[in-house]
Amino acid sequence: MAIHPIVKKEWIIKGSKGKPILIDAVFPTDLDRFPLLIFCHGFKGFKDWGPFSLIAEQAAKQGVAWVKFNFSWNGTTPENPTEFSDENAFGNNNFSYELNDAKAVLQHLKDDVFWSSKVLSYNILGHSRGGGIAVLVASQEGSIARLITWASINEFLNYWTPKELADWERDKVLWIENKRTGQKLPMYYQIRADYYANLATLHIPTAVRNLQKPFLIIHGTADEAVPVSIATQMASWNSSLVQLELI
Repeated sequence: MAIHPIVKKEWIIKGSKGKPILIDAVFPTDLDRFPLLIFCHGFKGFKDWGPFSLIAEQAAKQGVAWVKFNFSWNGTTPENPTEFSDENAFGNNNFSYELNDAKAVLQHLKDDVFWSSKVLSYNILGHSRGGGIAVLVASQEGSIARLITWASINEFLNYWTPKELADWERDKVLWIENKRTGQKLPMYYQIRADYYANLATLHIPTAVRNLQKPFLIIHGTADEAVPVSIATQMASWNSSLVQLELI
């Protein structure tokens, strides 16, 4: 397989409520046209977390342009893209903002003359909570050709105990520990209110069942954060279309 020379670009667009979305793209420089993959990071994540940049470079060397971005309300800033320095934004983030951000990135790529002249197909991949966002985008945007999820959730709000939910409703804030830094981050109750107010566009199971394009689910059998049963359940919702790869 040929190894293509690559280049990286970084830029900013406006996201939800005008907050900035920091984007970068890695793509092969010797190809006139290439498939493009939009990558959505997960909860307490960011576009350059862990191996994401290395994976993007490897994909580009194999001929696939890789675009990743920081959700505008994820708590990072363009000046500090790998730390949660904006705790107010983190606390007020919600699934509607993230869905709007991902759609804004897609629309920007489609409208931009450079990308529209180069892209053979638009595809989307999401990790963990970002997998849920990717599912929604793929189900709602006809221009997305293929969907991939890595260790994805299959529902947004079924990961808290009844007591945690009751405490959250009473206190209006849930404190989340960033295991990497020990930082305590707020998550305000508005995220639940927004979810139920916009359930028609935010319900992952319905989106999977209505999906009419190739969907690859990749999941680790020993995943401690998102059990593999989540992946097998999601695959069952559209079994004739989904390809499930267990690692």
